[in-house]
Amino acid sequence: MQLICPSGRHYRSYSNDNFGSIDRNIQWESMDSLTVKAKYTNKSNVITALLYFNKKGELINFISNDRYQSADGKTYNNYKWSTPVRDYKGFAGRRIPAYGEAVWHTPEGYFSYASFHIKEIEYNCKKYKYTMPDN
Repeated sequence: MQLICPSGRHYRSYSNDNFGSIDRNIQWESMDSLTVKAKYTNKSNVITALLYFNKKGELINFISNDRYQSADGKTYNNYKWSTPVRDYKGFAGRRIPAYGEAVWHTPEGYFSYASFHIKEIEYNCKKYKYTMPDN
């Protein structure tokens, strides 16, 4: 499997060798030059997702049909689930998306039940910190 993402004048090549270091239980399959399919297996549980990248090689969406939604904890519905991300910025020496959502794609339509706006990151914290968001 190989995914080629143009990044300026350079191309990043993603292969099982690159992605394999993430988790050996994930199998990668190139769908096109900007999309890969990831299949995660843990014993008898298998989860499949499509990961979409832009031409800079940045992840822009993660879509899976292997998630279940429940309003009452008793009845579960299988809907497409996605996590679109954008607005890449540098945080503590790493470039990550500063905005992301968690979205259900129900028969009624697009339901974004969470959105994340990253303002700062501290890695390898020794103490828990929590700041109330500005309203």
